[in-house]
Amino acid sequence: MHYYFISDLHLSKENPETLNDFKNFSQNCIKPNSRVYILGDLFEVWIGDDHEDDFYDDVKKNISAISENGNQVFFCHGNRDFLIGERFLKDTKIMLLADETYIAINHLRLLIMHGDQLCTHDATYQEFRSMVRSTDWKNAFLSLDIEERKEKARQLREKSKQSNAKKADVAMDVNALTVKEYLENYNPNILIHGHTHKPAIHNETFFIDKNLYPQPSQAIRIVLGDWDKKEKVLCITEDQLTINHIGPNGLEILEQRTV
Repeated sequence: MHYYFISDLHLSKENPETLNDFKNFSQNCIKPNSRVYILGDLFEVWIGDDHEDDFYDDVKKNISAISENGNQVFFCHGNRDFLIGERFLKDTKIMLLADETYIAINHLRLLIMHGDQLCTHDATYQEFRSMVRSTDWKNAFLSLDIEERKEKARQLREKSKQSNAKKADVAMDVNALTVKEYLENYNPNILIHGHTHKPAIHNETFFIDKNLYPQPSQAIRIVLGDWDKKEKVLCITEDQLTINHIGPNGLEILEQRTV
């Protein structure tokens, strides 16, 4: 079985090339009987399941098509599309995951997430994240009409851009101590996330319990690339891990490891 992990597509009408890459991936790159995990920020912005137009319909049709040939599709919210709800999930035949999800693939233990919860250097963002993820805020936002939501979303994006431009690089990346906390709590072999737009494979060392297990544990942390970069797709099979680009004839391997 093949397991595919993607994140940070940021699909929008203004970027048709990324949509074409996603269509290519969904129609030509996925082996039958596979599992596909979309780890947030599928869209550049999502203002509610009741916002419909031809662009969103096209994306939903391509997601639904993945579910053919025995495939299953899973999704976790990102910081851009945390308002995706039950209607979208039903229309696209995908299953919603928790913000942090622990899964087993053969002999591997995986922890998967969007990744913004790891960026705890940025206290202002974490406060904002808690606010907009609250039921009260979401209900209030979704009670607005479509045009009001579009304007409010535009204002929030503009404010975010201005704020990010003033932040140091360290505030835009994960906090190493927070990463270790998650590794200690879940004890995975592999941590997979996106969000930072800094694709890489990191070797991590952590301790489960120094009294019971004095030797450190090891894991790899895979940061998925946003779809402006080549490192678009992580694939895990029984004994291999590959980082892939989407080429005209399917996936092209950029890096390969035995796992």
